[in-house]
Amino acid sequence: DQQYDWDHGGWGSAPKFPQAMTIEFLLQLNLLGDQDAGEMAFHSLDQMAKGGMYDLIGGGFARYSVDNEWLVPHFEKMLYD
Repeated sequence: DQQYDWDHGGWGSAPKFPQAMTIEFLLQLNLLGDQDAGEMAFHSLDQMAKGGMYDLIGGGFARYSVDNEWLVPHFEKMLYD
């Protein structure tokens, strides 16, 4: 929680990676009643979706963002991400 970016979602500073496993874990905690975990997970997902991380044409998310606001994606998608 200390490194969570409440302004833009995600953790740390640029380059910012989506942290899919962390978000999935937070969603599981939310199902068990931890509302703070759910808020953090949904905030991250919302911020990434609002930025340039989501590929509107091909679908899916870029591997990472080169800025703190999720606006400038690194134009690479990996199958395992």
